[in-house]
Amino acid sequence: MLAALMPAIALDANAQSNNSKQKNGQGNSMDDVARMIRKNKQWQILEVTPRQDGSVTRYRFKLINSTGKVKIISIDPKKPNLRRLEQ
Repeated sequence: MLAALMPAIALDANAQSNNSKQKNGQGNSMDDVARMIRKNKQWQILEVTPRQDGSVTRYRFKLINSTGKVKIISIDPKKPNLRRLEQ
């Protein structure tokens, strides 16, 4: 379980350096989106990876809730939509 949480911990550790680099018109940084997800106390972040699909960047979040349900969502940093977390 601890090994599964390491990417989320690393995400926090890099928050300061990534935020200044990402604000160049590409939308929210990965850390900004992670903060939005963490506001929903039902889900914890297990893993996050950026995905490049042509010229479009999306963030892939692997989440787990208190019952052990795992959910994978893909977020557009320009228009983050977290409605699927409520389902």
